[in-house]
Amino acid sequence: MKIKSYECNKRKAQNSKLGIILLSLVLSLGACPIFAQELPGGFEEIKLYVGEPFVLPSSNAKRVAVARPEVADVRSVATDEVVLEPKAPGVTSLFIWDDYGRHAYQLKVLSEDFSLVKERADNIIRELGLSGISTKVNESEGKVFLIGEISELNDKERLLSALGSLKDKILDLTQLKEEEATLDIAVQVLEMSKDASRTLGFTMPSSVSVSEPPDRFSSALRASMDAIFHVFDWPRANNFTAKIDALIEEGKARVLSSPRLACQSGKEAELLVGGEKPILTTQSVSGGGTGTQVEYKEFGIKLKIKPTVIEKERIKVALNIEVSEVGTAEILGAANAPTAKAFPLAKRNASTELFLDSGQTLGIGGLVKEKEESIVRKTAFLGDIPIVGLLFRKKETKSGGGTGEKGNIELVILLTPTIMQRSSALAEKTSDKGRHTESLQASRVSDKKLPNLEGALGAYVEDLKSRISASIDYPSLARELDLKGEVKLRLRILADGQLKDTYVLKSSGSELLDSAAIDAIKKLAPFAAFPSFLDNNDIVIDIPIVYS
Repeated sequence: MKIKSYECNKRKAQNSKLGIILLSLVLSLGACPIFAQELPGGFEEIKLYVGEPFVLPSSNAKRVAVARPEVADVRSVATDEVVLEPKAPGVTSLFIWDDYGRHAYQLKVLSEDFSLVKERADNIIRELGLSGISTKVNESEGKVFLIGEISELNDKERLLSALGSLKDKILDLTQLKEEEATLDIAVQVLEMSKDASRTLGFTMPSSVSVSEPPDRFSSALRASMDAIFHVFDWPRANNFTAKIDALIEEGKARVLSSPRLACQSGKEAELLVGGEKPILTTQSVSGGGTGTQVEYKEFGIKLKIKPTVIEKERIKVALNIEVSEVGTAEILGAANAPTAKAFPLAKRNASTELFLDSGQTLGIGGLVKEKEESIVRKTAFLGDIPIVGLLFRKKETKSGGGTGEKGNIELVILLTPTIMQRSSALAEKTSDKGRHTESLQASRVSDKKLPNLEGALGAYVEDLKSRISASIDYPSLARELDLKGEVKLRLRILADGQLKDTYVLKSSGSELLDSAAIDAIKKLAPFAAFPSFLDNNDIVIDIPIVYS
């Protein structure tokens, strides 16, 4: 270790014994608490900051030695003090010999005083009202740590934005509190002809609109010509759902997949509509034999969605979609004994991040598959002669365009994330407090009976049953298409008779029937108020409706 030493001129003490005693008292009461923190080995720690000289009291210093002058050096030595000059972050040792003997210090040089950074960060956190966040200075890393949990992603973004220039001096160790909210993601993958998409009112990707009823969608929903993603509010109206059902019945549209996924907020859900294609590879092995390896490649529609609830009814959606198709196999080796088959995959990828309201629908379109048409024209008899017949044959190939069975096919993906309300949990809690959840049958064609209910609540539900039963109509289009099924609805009715919410617990398999049942319930609302002697604030009722 290279030590830089300073020799000081000997000075004869001018002070009397009383002066020496007073000086010792000053040093012990005043100087030591400023810098001293005793370490093992007799060293005392002093914290210094680059560019800020430090005055160290001493008593007639005779010699001063610094282990690493590039970290901290001695600027000057006087009778009663030694002035230190911090130069660069690091640690070094300092030794001083004076009238009281040898003193050993460990100098810890920091780039700046991070307690000031911590104070500013604490003020910002206090102003934002983020009680779950705190700060901690870590001098060894030269950073101020942000620690704690944040309940919403939006709060974290606000905090980082407010810190501004302090972000370079802060290390963010906060964690996003695991969201308990669960989202229901309804996905519908449709394959339809271009003629069918025009029938529905789609002209994706140039615009998104539904022709009936008029003026339901604002001009803000129009997309640019090169748009792929469309966000809109699509009510499950009878006109729209009836058209989809009718097109499916006519064979102009086909539902490839219609799954419903439940996903925790902040987690990723993945969906694959397709399959895996085996790729065979033949390899020579020792001894003259051969071995075959099989590798599978996924193809089809691969959807990855990561929804995050950022506000009460606001959802941030990160979406990635990949559509791949298997091409014609490329054969390696002889045609009758190939050594390998490689299937090329044509892929189309799209990804985005956007904000949706709960229940809002994201439409993805513009994924068109061209139809290919081949026509062979030939001269009778002569066109069938091998080799020579090529002179009397003509093949024409047309890609794309056409109508009806020869039209192009468009892939349309509809995705609707909805924040799930804790209805079932709420019903269980309210049951413990004297609230009742009852089930009734409201159908003209069902012979299911209402469970035995007692008292005023039973009379109220009986009256509600009769009103719903009288208002249920079998949609004429559903009757023509011979649509049948049972839909189970859940209603939450407040004490004043207002319909708080209603949703489908079990679908009939046809959105036309589901929508007809929901519309019939909503037309009846508000219902009669609860009898005055009932203490219930609300009731939850499950209603199965059978169409047959």
